[in-house]
Amino acid sequence: MNGKKRHQGNLLDAHSVLAKLQLQPNSRALPKGTS
Repeated sequence: MNGKKRHQGNLLDAHSVLAKLQLQPNSRALPKGTS
């Protein structure tokens, strides 16, 4: 069960990282001048 919990934690960490990247429109994820 601990292994499962650790795996879930890793997934949550990755998701939070992706969410942070999406919350930053100034990042190079979106090219400037598109909108």
